[in-house]
Amino acid sequence: MKVSELFESKVLIEGTWAVPETIAKAKILVKILSKPIPLKTASTNLYSLIGDDGLYDDLDDALKGAKKDKTDSSTIDVRHIVIKHLKKLLKGTWKNADPEAIKLLKMAIED
Repeated sequence: MKVSELFESKVLIEGTWAVPETIAKAKILVKILSKPIPLKTASTNLYSLIGDDGLYDDLDDALKGAKKDKTDSSTIDVRHIVIKHLKKLLKGTWKNADPEAIKLLKMAIED
């Protein structure tokens, strides 16, 4: 599927390659978000579920900061970064998305 087919809103097309548009993917992401997401493995664990350049730029910046501060990246929880970007993505309209998946994701990230 082309990225342009994922979104009706052109605002979200650039730099986004994966969104959790099915109930199965949404459930996996919700499960991942239910406990700390270590910075060290975040990119690998999230890549096929939520793929967005902005998210990965922020994760990369956090990793650089951890290295600079000599902090173990496996002890840094990055859920707040993932949630920030998921909220942005959920503001767009996803073509082919299961409405129940969107509902599940929105419920999972409510403040």
